[in-house]
Amino acid sequence: MSQEFLASITAAREQGVVIVVVAQPAEGNVNFGNYAAGNVLGEAGAISGRDLTTEAALTKLYYLISRNLSLADIEKKMQQPISEEVTPVGQYPVYEWRDIFGDSA
Repeated sequence: MSQEFLASITAAREQGVVIVVVAQPAEGNVNFGNYAAGNVLGEAGAISGRDLTTEAALTKLYYLISRNLSLADIEKKMQQPISEEVTPVGQYPVYEWRDIFGDSA
């Protein structure tokens, strides 16, 4: 990851921009502690979108920004569920076959 890219994240964060890192793996979430790039992004000021989809992260940011919250409050609330869009910290979903395909499978 280039130093210029990381510097731009840091500069944006210092100007009050929320930077959320999202990914869409089949399961799991964005955990900065699991890979070196994540650690660097976190140190630059980005926050983990955890298991939010890109669409959910953008919608949630729009909503939180519209509430005129502080940067710290927005970052905190991005990590907390409003409507089951993100798994609460420390909880990971356990899916049963029926949860995915219904009883007819």
